[in-house]
Amino acid sequence: MSTQSAEPKTETAPAGAAPAEAAGAAPAAPAEPAGAVPAPTPSPEPAEPAAGPVHVTIVLPCYNEQDHVIDEVERICKAMDGSGKTYELLAVDDCSTDATLARLREAEPRFPNMRIMAFQHNSGSGTVRRIGSQQARGEIVVWTDADMSYPN
Repeated sequence: MSTQSAEPKTETAPAGAAPAEAAGAAPAAPAEPAGAVPAPTPSPEPAEPAAGPVHVTIVLPCYNEQDHVIDEVERICKAMDGSGKTYELLAVDDCSTDATLARLREAEPRFPNMRIMAFQHNSGSGTVRRIGSQQARGEIVVWTDADMSYPN
């Protein structure tokens, strides 16, 4: 049985040649100017933000909650609509294997303050909360669960 090394393959360039030129590739793009901020790495299927300022973002991690997710969305939106605060509900599907994402997409037109993000692989609730918090537009960010375990 042979094993393969996990080490990446590297090529050495002749003295004075840039590595891309040595490999026959096009020359590399010029470096960014000093002090430039590099472009952020895109998140899994980022949801389109709604227009206008947002006071509160509610991050709702969802994993295999097809039976509860719309009831939870309704509860959250009802509570937030009654609060008088501007808000967004960021529902993050963590690659559910049931119909959770389909139910969220179906209900999306009914909830104009809801944004949906869909992960391409299961990452766990901690990662969902972190990414959701990074994508949040609200001045205040809160988390809750889609299984209706917490009253709103």
